[in-house]
Amino acid sequence: MRLSFRPRYPWPKFPRPAVIAMIAGLLVYGFFVVLFLDLPGDKCLFKAITHIPCPTCGSSRAVLALTRGDILDALRMNAFFIISSFIVLVILLLRLVFRIKISLEATTKEKIFIAVVCAALFIGNWIFLIIDKR
Repeated sequence: MRLSFRPRYPWPKFPRPAVIAMIAGLLVYGFFVVLFLDLPGDKCLFKAITHIPCPTCGSSRAVLALTRGDILDALRMNAFFIISSFIVLVILLLRLVFRIKISLEATTKEKIFIAVVCAALFIGNWIFLIIDKR
């Protein structure tokens, strides 16, 4: 298995500032919705139907905790979501701002192993949320 960083890949055909502006706009819109709209009732359709928390339960509260600067509280709410979102944001930042492409070269067995580990972490986080009665 080899993780490679390629520093210079060709620019996409769309302008980079436009992409950054779109991402920033979506983040601002998301924070506006989360912070200022207090929707009544249970917001999770999955939990309303099954009476168990969905795998992303606590994600909105975790983002709110991050906006307050409370990293430990955010990790307590939904650690898998926060860590995976951080990894995705770092990859996007490297790709869009610094033009560094990250690629993982792995055999089929290694790819299956990575997929199994990610699925186990996802299911383990979901079991934690169910036991913790979110």
